[in-house]
Amino acid sequence: MAPDHPGGLTREHVVWAYRLLLDRDPENEDVIGPKLAGSRDTSELRRHLMTSAEFLDKNPDFARTNDSTVVIKEIAPGVRLFLDLSDHVIGLNILRGGYERDEIAFVRRVVFRRAAVGAAAGAATLTFPVETLNSGGAYLLRTGTVPLAGNLTREVPVVSIDALDLRRPVRLVKMDVEGAEPLVVRGAARVLKEDRPTILSELHPTQLDRASGTTADAFLGEMRALGYRAHAIDRGSLGAPLDRAPADALVSVAFVPE
Repeated sequence: MAPDHPGGLTREHVVWAYRLLLDRDPENEDVIGPKLAGSRDTSELRRHLMTSAEFLDKNPDFARTNDSTVVIKEIAPGVRLFLDLSDHVIGLNILRGGYERDEIAFVRRVVFRRAAVGAAAGAATLTFPVETLNSGGAYLLRTGTVPLAGNLTREVPVVSIDALDLRRPVRLVKMDVEGAEPLVVRGAARVLKEDRPTILSELHPTQLDRASGTTADAFLGEMRALGYRAHAIDRGSLGAPLDRAPADALVSVAFVPE
């Protein structure tokens, strides 16, 4: 114990700081004294541990900023993205090269066009939280429903794939639309019938209900009716066929024309 420590720190403060921040006890008694001597109060003790190499290695996300910090990341020759480092789920993972590795391996070449996509041209309400560590969680609000408590809304234009002037044939459709996937498919009926593209998508049971009013299994059935079979993605390649959606789980799948 160190009762005369100016900041009131004791051996127990150091032990519990190790347990809470590093998930372990101090390696021996010899490391406790220097931590007490080098820390005037709990704030300095916490800062010493949270800036250590061990903490940074164990907690890469929490060691980064929560303030909006926009940087530019080159993800391919001549292809650059603006990333916000406060987005721990997507932005930081893209920066580190760890975002959707399997999907990127599966997709050799994608041409991007900025638009909200749905069943028909018009407008829709986008809803999103005021503060979030995942800015990719915004979704189109289903007609007749209300946003989650505390969420903001914004009116956005919507287009359908069939109405776009696209270079044909379309070989790939990448959908990450937080539950609006059935709407996108319905607005692409002609392209899917004529071009038979492979479709990279998500199955998100909660969001499918919120945005489209359907279930993941019903969506799989709708795709089978169009002549598409869902496959899991396994290490960058097509995996086993999926006849039923995993219960309450978000998974990436590839819909392949039969």
